Amino acid sequence: MLLTVYGATIVILMMLFYVFESRSHWFTLAFAVTYLSEIGGLRLPC
Repeated sequence: MLLTVYGATIVILMMLFYVFESRSHWFTLAFAVTYLSEIGGLRLPC
């Protein structure tokens, strides 16, 4: 359950940062960080 909430939160953040990418390069960096944290979340034991 916790992993599902974590995944949903990361995906929502990624969508928000993607929408705002054109406004600032910081949103691009934030998108990359959330993407990397999602990959790290896939390695968590279930």
